[in-house]
Amino acid sequence: MSFLQYFVGLAAAAGSNFYDFDLQHWGLEREYNEPWLSYFRRVREHAAWNTKNFSAWDLSLDGARQLNTLVQMDPNIYYYSYPLYATRLDSATGYHIPDKGINLILQAKARLIGMKTAFWDDGTATDSTWFQNDGVVNTCSQYGPTSGLNGPEPIAEYRPDEPAIPGQWYIFGPINMDHWYVIGQSIMNAEERTNLYTIYSDHCKILWSLSP
Repeated sequence: MSFLQYFVGLAAAAGSNFYDFDLQHWGLEREYNEPWLSYFRRVREHAAWNTKNFSAWDLSLDGARQLNTLVQMDPNIYYYSYPLYATRLDSATGYHIPDKGINLILQAKARLIGMKTAFWDDGTATDSTWFQNDGVVNTCSQYGPTSGLNGPEPIAEYRPDEPAIPGQWYIFGPINMDHWYVIGQSIMNAEERTNLYTIYSDHCKILWSLSP
């Protein structure tokens, strides 16, 4: 239900006149002059939450395991990932706490992820390696598919002096940025903007250099 609260909160902040979420075909659009509380209750009771046909399931531990088991890597595709982190270890507690520069809206979420243990349906649990996060996603889950029942996909650190191999994940980082910063949804000074542009520009050069 936290997913739903986040969604409705975002919709409330943006307002239907500012951004259209294009959810009319699911019956999830806010009706004309409908109070936000009424809208929240109606969306909360929607039948979609009892299915696996939406992103909240795909992003859950068991949903990701199911996808990582069923979906196979294409041997002709190059895969790249930029793991991010915006938390640091608190030695007094063993948990992760938000960095000072993290987006204010993400601070509470980063702190929660930084101390949360989650469970798969079979009873196994995440450990402290899952505490580091970028304010939205656990950093360890950004390296590539690892939880499938067939084992982790091949994952390697990107090295510019080595030829890239299709059908394998290449990792850049981890990079000290929060989840929104890396897509430009933060207030940045000139130096920060330049650093972000450089990441995208350098990756474009890598893609351009790949064999067709």
